[in-house]
Amino acid sequence: MKALDNYFDVVDAFEMAGDAVRKSPDSFAVNMIYNLIKAQGLTAFGESCYASKLFLSLKNKPELKMDIKKESMSYVFEYMEAIGKDCKIM
Repeated sequence: MKALDNYFDVVDAFEMAGDAVRKSPDSFAVNMIYNLIKAQGLTAFGESCYASKLFLSLKNKPELKMDIKKESMSYVFEYMEAIGKDCKIM
């Protein structure tokens, strides 16, 4: 919710999410939120290709504990793929 306060300033939210990742490094849900906040910050600075690529790298982390409903996850991944659809390198 903190990341939604100001779309262009996610520093505080990113720090809070970083604390959550340190506490639960193997949680897919926590890592997903962390990467969404990071992607939001990158997108605000015109780095949507990098943001999309970074976020989609979560798909290649089988060591994370799947603690989120797959139905929910698919919507987020679909959105992040759309952000990077016009990128030359994915």
